[in-house]
Parts: sequence; structure tokens; C-alpha cells
Amino acid sequence: MNRRDCLAGLAALFTAPFHSRIFAADSANDVGNFRYVYANPQLQAEFLDFLTNVFHLYPEKELHMTLMRLAMRLDTDRQVYEALQQEMEDLSPFLAAFRYALPALIKQKQIMASQTLLLIDPDARYDGHMEIGSTGRYIGILEDRLNITGDIFLLHTREAGYGPEDIIDRGQLPKIGTHIDMGNYSTEFANIIPHNSLDMVTVFIGFHHCPLEAREAFISSVRDVLRPGGTLILRDHDCHNEDAWRMAALAHDTFNAGTDETWQFNADELRNFYSMQFIIDYVEAIGFRNNKQLLYQPGDPTRNGLTAFTKI
Repeated sequence: MNRRDCLAGLAALFTAPFHSRIFAADSANDVGNFRYVYANPQLQAEFLDFLTNVFHLYPEKELHMTLMRLAMRLDTDRQVYEALQQEMEDLSPFLAAFRYALPALIKQKQIMASQTLLLIDPDARYDGHMEIGSTGRYIGILEDRLNITGDIFLLHTREAGYGPEDIIDRGQLPKIGTHIDMGNYSTEFANIIPHNSLDMVTVFIGFHHCPLEAREAFISSVRDVLRPGGTLILRDHDCHNEDAWRMAALAHDTFNAGTDETWQFNADELRNFYSMQFIIDYVEAIGFRNNKQLLYQPGDPTRNGLTAFTKI
């Protein structure tokens, strides 16, 4: 069996059970993500953990009660989403950015860095690094804790500037590294970065927003720019059943509403969720070896798992 046939078989094996039942958000029988979670006492309690330990951009108990009220009163996700946005301003406290958003950002950076160090050799030198999906949010703290040298590349749809949000996000005034336009998971970066030139690539945003038709080529291009023996760090949701899928989907809905994205943006957002076992097998079939460790963030019911691969 060739590599393409192997990947096709893996995709069929791990995704077929979900398509008709879980991914049909526009189905007439679908209750929506808000109602699905908030009509279930256990999932409802778990989502409060997400608001407390991960999202934390608003007072979590007040936001939780607002979500519960709207989810049980309104019929569709769109109605809940737009009603929630109308109430967000009243939920936002004085100096919310400094009291909620900034501490949440610092916490996430620390968790990502600490968990990454558990997956790799913290004493090794990493010559060349690419961070996918941000304008440099995590490279700064990784540079503080690891011996990272050489070129730094940031693959993102937007180049960082000198506005307050970008400075806070990267944790410093100067820009970091070289921006490369990510496009819609374009592989053009592999024509800019020399092949076999990087020791590490981090993908803390996961691959679930990648179009299915682009996924193999994109991950293959990541492999191409890594040196043999180089490290790929991947963090993604372990959506192994419908409860897990809905939890991750509602986290995206709430994040988008809370960061003032339109309903249309939210509805159009690709969410090709899968189990971690699926994506581990998929990435290994492209030319990597998984290190067999999977670290979850405490208190995160969206089951964001962090794992490492070595290019073979």
C-alpha cells in the first residue's frame, strides 16, 4: 500500500462514524452546540471549567449563567450567539484586559512552554524554528527556556505590527522572526524556507482548521522544512466522541463571540475535529514518529492534547 492509500484508509477508519451525525450543524434535527452542552448537567459543569481555566476573558460565573439562560431559552446557535454578543459589554468588568485577558494569556504561555519541555530534550540546541498559527505568541517564552538559535519563522495569515495587542501577545516591543503569509494553509512556505533546515516546528493551534483537501500537502511541507530528527510539536482537541466534539465546538463558538467575531465568521469557520489517535496516525504516515506522550491541560474539558513527533 502506498502512502496516499494508507492515508485514505486512516481517514476512512477514524472519521466515517462522525460525518452524518455530528458534523451536520445545519441539520433540522440538530439542537446546536449551546443547547447540547447546557442541557446536560455534567457537560455544563465541565464547560464552566473551560470558562475558568482556559477562556477567562470575562467573569466566568456570570458568563456561565448567561450562557445557560440563553441556551435554554433560544432555539438556535445563531440566536444564542448574537444574543450573547449583545450582553458581552455588560459582562465585561472595568480593566477587563488587565484583570482577565492578560493573566489568561500569561497562564497559557506558561502551560504551553512547561508541557513542551516535558516532551523534548530541554538541554538540546534547536537551530531554526517555525511557529504556525500565531504572530509570535509562544516563541518568546520558549526562547527563554530552550536554546533556540538560527532563523525564526512565523506562519500566520496576518503579520504582527506594533499595536498594543500585538506587543502584549508576543510579550515584547520588537517583532520576532520573519513573517510568512499562511494563506488558507498554503504550502508556499516550503518554497521560502530551505528544506531540511529547521530543528523545531510548533503548531499549538492544531490542524483542525485546515481544509481536508489541503491537510496532507500542508503537513508534508512541514516535514520537508524540518531536518531529519527534527521535532514537530502539535496541540489539538481529542474529539473522540460527540460530547468531546460538541465541547470543542462550543469553546470555539464562545471564543468567537467573546472576541467580537460575526456569526457568519463563526458559521463559516472550518472545524474538522478528530480524535488525537487519528491525527497521530495521520502525521506518522507522512513521515514522522510520535513520542507516545500526550499531555492535557488540567481543567480543560476541550481535551487539548500536546504531543511531539520526530521527522524520520
